[in-house]
Amino acid sequence: MGWGTLPVRGPSSTSTAAAAAADAAPEEAAPAAYLAAFTHHSASLQQNGTPLHASFVSHAPASILCPECGTRMPPNPSNLCAKCIRNRVDITEGIQKACTVLWCKQCDRYHSPPRAWIHAELESKELLTFLVKKVKGIKGKVKLTDASFVWTEPHSRRIKIKLTVQKEVLNGGTILQQSFLVEFVVEPHMCMECARITANPEQWIGCVQARQRAEHRRTFLFLEQLILKHAADENVIGVRKKADGLDFYFSHRSHSLKFVDFLGSVVPIRHRADRQLVSQDFSDNTFRYKYTFFTELVPVCKDDLVCLPRKLSNKAHGGIGPVLLCTRVGTAITLTDPNTNRYIQLDGDAYWRNPLKPLASQRTLTTYVVLDIELVGARGGGPDWDDAASVRSMRSAGAGASTAGRTSVGSHISRFQLADVTVARSADLGANDSTLRCRTHLGAVLNVGDTVLGYDLQRLNITDDDFVEHAERDKDAIPDCVLVRKSYQEKRKARRERRAAAAARRAGGTGAAASAMATENVSFPARPSPLGQSFADTGAHRPWTLRTLEMEEDDEEGGGGGGRGKRGKRSAKLARENEDRDLTDRERFFQELEEDADMRGRVALYRKPQPQGKSFDLLRDDDAGNGDDDGDSEDDDVPEVPLEELMTALSLDEQRKRRLHGGSSIEEMAEDEEDDDDEVQGDGDKEEAANLDDPEVRASHTRRAIMLGAGVKRGKRS
Repeated sequence: MGWGTLPVRGPSSTSTAAAAAADAAPEEAAPAAYLAAFTHHSASLQQNGTPLHASFVSHAPASILCPECGTRMPPNPSNLCAKCIRNRVDITEGIQKACTVLWCKQCDRYHSPPRAWIHAELESKELLTFLVKKVKGIKGKVKLTDASFVWTEPHSRRIKIKLTVQKEVLNGGTILQQSFLVEFVVEPHMCMECARITANPEQWIGCVQARQRAEHRRTFLFLEQLILKHAADENVIGVRKKADGLDFYFSHRSHSLKFVDFLGSVVPIRHRADRQLVSQDFSDNTFRYKYTFFTELVPVCKDDLVCLPRKLSNKAHGGIGPVLLCTRVGTAITLTDPNTNRYIQLDGDAYWRNPLKPLASQRTLTTYVVLDIELVGARGGGPDWDDAASVRSMRSAGAGASTAGRTSVGSHISRFQLADVTVARSADLGANDSTLRCRTHLGAVLNVGDTVLGYDLQRLNITDDDFVEHAERDKDAIPDCVLVRKSYQEKRKARRERRAAAAARRAGGTGAAASAMATENVSFPARPSPLGQSFADTGAHRPWTLRTLEMEEDDEEGGGGGGRGKRGKRSAKLARENEDRDLTDRERFFQELEEDADMRGRVALYRKPQPQGKSFDLLRDDDAGNGDDDGDSEDDDVPEVPLEELMTALSLDEQRKRRLHGGSSIEEMAEDEEDDDDEVQGDGDKEEAANLDDPEVRASHTRRAIMLGAGVKRGKRS
């Protein structure tokens, strides 16, 4: 029998009663009654063997009325709507809504009971975790699903977070989710370490003494920049300047050990530890010590001359040297042979097993003038390195060296070029015809007529035993002179004079007055950095600056710091000599940063804050010949720091702006302000440019350029 021939069965009495009840029910109860009648009718059809067509099934969602407010809603185990459940049940009851956190203003840390203090930035993940843990009533009672910060005024000393929690209510049949705010009051409270340091600054636990036996302090200037770049001063509570080094003070012994490990990772050192008993308690058998760590840096510095003993030169390092030049100091010292461009690297352990004393330092350099130069071999190698067999023989000769001190040919010497150079002492020009012939590694940078600095081994009084032994055995092994670096002193002086002359021509004044204005050393105003240090004065002619640590001067360094009579005069004279020496070392350190790109890449250089960033570009345009001076400058090769290598020093306000703008740069955030200023200044600049023929306008431009170059700030024009 087909589907169309099925007999239609009449409804039973039960289904008829259900249908009648559905008709008699109110309109609100109709869906439920109809569904009950349809379900009973379908069951009766299946019992009689009649198939039920799929189109008979209803997919309409069921809904009921809330017994309290009468709102239509889907059915749930509690038979109540969400609004009525929230009015009846509060899952945040018992959770703390107001808390207090202790904050140390000195070290910027928050107190984590019972005794811990933690570092956390505002609106950071660490601070949010710390605050959520302080809220009582969450753990074990509700489930935390979300947490976020709510913005508050930075000076309000209030921190608000928004928490979202879930909990099963009404006999576990319904899950309720609810959000609420928790307010934290930040109360200033000094931690124990800061309180002890403030009460008595001498109450330190660990002290790291960094010392070097050298005639200058440039090593510590470079070490200071490494410490600041790697944020190794975060646990330092004080720095004291000594005559031959620096002392770093810490409040914990572990901080001192960490700092010693850092020093060993950046420079070759050796250290020893000592401790001194401060107090003891016999009742509980406790002792209090002060720990001192003495670290000695290798005395060999960059551009120092050393002589290898015959045993090391012939056996350990494959016949290199014996007279070597220190060309780099890092985790290991690099000693380069200026005759062959071969070099060895000695780390701290290898150096202290066989210490080397410098034969001469930079204070004994002699000035030479290049008379003739002839390049030898390819760049980075000598004449014996042109074939692979010679390279393999040299490497095999150095294969016997230890892993700490190795002989190699690599990228370090790729910037060097061997050359045979004829030079004459600058002091001998016009007095005699004495010349010297030597081989140097500076062939890539030297030209005829250049000034070069080197060590005059014919006139230096060297008493080193190893050097004397080499000179007695083989005089040809000791060169007459060793060239160290190219000198830019005369060209720097000529650049300053040319800037002064250009300013004088534009201003229409005398050269002497303009020279005094251009060469005036206007000190750069020091301002606090984000890490609490200050910026150094690098000179008016440099567009960059460096951060410096806050140091205490040692009284012993200045000879006692005072007195009367002859003793007071000697102390004052010694203090002036130390100050002059520090200024000379600092200026030479700045010049090394400009000349050595590898050394410059290991420190952080910051751009000086200049209005609109146009002052130093104007001065560099004068050097390129865009003014009234000659177009061909003789000092174009004077090294300078490229502006693209400089970093922008952020103040606290700029850091807050960056955080609010989603991490965008300060330059991007200030584009709108600069555009508005440019629109206002546009008409005035055009009028000034049209009147450049007027001497008063030219003088105004020149004074502005000199002031900007000297680092003098001026306000924006409205």
